[in-house]
Amino acid sequence: MLLLTFDHESDLNLYAEEDFALQESFYDGVPESLVALVRDRPENYESLNLTDSATGRTIHYAGGVFWYDGTRWHVSDGLAEYCHREDADLFGESGFDYCLDAYRFGQDFTPETVVAIRDEDGYYEDEKEKEADLPGIREIFTRHG
Repeated sequence: MLLLTFDHESDLNLYAEEDFALQESFYDGVPESLVALVRDRPENYESLNLTDSATGRTIHYAGGVFWYDGTRWHVSDGLAEYCHREDADLFGESGFDYCLDAYRFGQDFTPETVVAIRDEDGYYEDEKEKEADLPGIREIFTRHG
């Protein structure tokens, strides 16, 4: 499994760099069968490509490149090396932390915390709406517990 992240406000956003070799290096260490999923593929609204002017080959833009081998997750060697060389916060700059923030790994994750987070984000117009949401969230937790 291949997981790509792209945070357009990050230092790892290479979209404006137009550096094919640098972007392709972010995929170093990832099995070729997974890289093939994002190499020389059509571009669409959700996936932007960078084209190598010398060969015409394309690679999907990604600020973070992670892959799963069936047992554990890996950070691509190229991304890890780039972040080390540039002193960049790999998980913060890649958008990985942002993508997984809602799952609250290693933190309290209950129906009450979900409602509290929504409340902090301005999801509810008033206390009554907030209270009405809690039973539905509890039901989801019970169904998927």
